[in-house]
Amino acid sequence: MSMRLWINLGGLQGRQPDKTDLVTLYEEIEALDDLAEALDQVPLSAYFDDTDLQYQLNDGDHFDDDEETWDNDEAEWFYPKECLLTVNALLAHLQANGEALAEDTEQAIRELSHVQQVLSQAESEGMVCHLMLVM
Repeated sequence: MSMRLWINLGGLQGRQPDKTDLVTLYEEIEALDDLAEALDQVPLSAYFDDTDLQYQLNDGDHFDDDEETWDNDEAEWFYPKECLLTVNALLAHLQANGEALAEDTEQAIRELSHVQQVLSQAESEGMVCHLMLVM
């Protein structure tokens, strides 16, 4: 199983994961974090949450709920506006510098564009978010 990211949104209706696989963003996270820091932005990995991954790896043993999945209270949430600052800066830089990443810059641009779209909508709806590590 390969690791990837999903966008997870939280709001009045509970958790709402966007299950679009963001494999390139996960694989290129070191380069993207370095780039974000060079652009005076918070690293993208600062918006990661591994609560769901820990739940899956531990079969939910360390969670105190009776649900089939983990509780929102266990996760770290962020305002989309915060995350969008990093996403927008990375996206603008990658679009202007086509070969900025060692691997697939075009796929990273597609994935960041998707994140931008989802988080912009989430912001307008007053939701919170994080980038969820999944297997």
